[in-house]
Amino acid sequence: MTKRRLSVLIAIPLLLGFFNTPGRAVADSLPASSIQEGVFAAEIEPGILRFEHLEVVEGLSENTILAIFQDHQGFLWFGTREGLNKFNGYDFTIYKADPNDPDSLSDSWITDIAETADGALWVGTYYGGLNRFDPVRGTFEHFLPDEEAADALPGERVNDLFMDSEGVLWVGTRNGLSRLNPDGLGFSTFTHDPDDNKSISNNNVLSIYEDQTGRLWVGTEDGLNLLDGSTGAFRSFLKGDPEGGSEVYAIADAEEGELWVGTHDGLVSFNTVNFVYQTFHARPEDPESLGSDLVNDLYIDRSGNLWIALDDAGVNLLLQNEGYRIKVARYPHEEYDSNSLSHN
Repeated sequence: MTKRRLSVLIAIPLLLGFFNTPGRAVADSLPASSIQEGVFAAEIEPGILRFEHLEVVEGLSENTILAIFQDHQGFLWFGTREGLNKFNGYDFTIYKADPNDPDSLSDSWITDIAETADGALWVGTYYGGLNRFDPVRGTFEHFLPDEEAADALPGERVNDLFMDSEGVLWVGTRNGLSRLNPDGLGFSTFTHDPDDNKSISNNNVLSIYEDQTGRLWVGTEDGLNLLDGSTGAFRSFLKGDPEGGSEVYAIADAEEGELWVGTHDGLVSFNTVNFVYQTFHARPEDPESLGSDLVNDLYIDRSGNLWIALDDAGVNLLLQNEGYRIKVARYPHEEYDSNSLSHN
């Protein structure tokens, strides 16, 4: 299973206000959307958002966007199934795998993007492991599985990349959770052991997140995991849970001591102190409920608003959490509205 990013649902409409200055990439301009900063989600009037679209006709290599990232210089990077795209606000520069060029991408199907403190861009792929991009030379270094190397990446499919507060790169693969070693050359990997209840619950790692207290949470195909950084032991939750949903595709901070957890069986409000949780589901009779139980991604904008990317149901914005129920505004694709999402 592959983690589908928020951008897949947008594919790729950008909320107005993505750029502070039209036509120019500006650092620290990740989507606060067209909503003014400081406005609480509950105060947002539903139905006022408009979306701009960037597509192949504007120079994008392909319209299915699997990752969006903004680097420290303000450039936007888009990962597609047909290459990595760099956007400077005016034009796209496209990088693709070339079997005749060993310094090109290992695979053109891009799944996620991250940046380390040295300015190197890390690019996860579906079939070609992990790539480190040198922006000065314009070349890619490949990190691939190798059965003879204990510190090699465990699998060729990268689902998620995450940079923690200490500058450590974490890699979620189909074959375990990997942490980039300090030498930047190899990885330490955590895998599931059916005989060890303190191992990670499943090898297919779909999401990685660090909470406000610095604890690392890992979402897998079967369960949410909390890593004890001092021992390397995991504590697992939602594993095989039909109520909470065990496929954890996204994790985001809620209020202090709580997380939002996106699963393929609803949105979970998870208390990180007592580990009690509540699941919110789509209810067809309630237009203010989730548009779908299939949550693919979560995003907290600079104003603290929670955006919920759904499978085939567009994007939802959390308006209110009443404890026993939530209220959302739905922003699906509307066939006759050119300012709506380009796809659900």
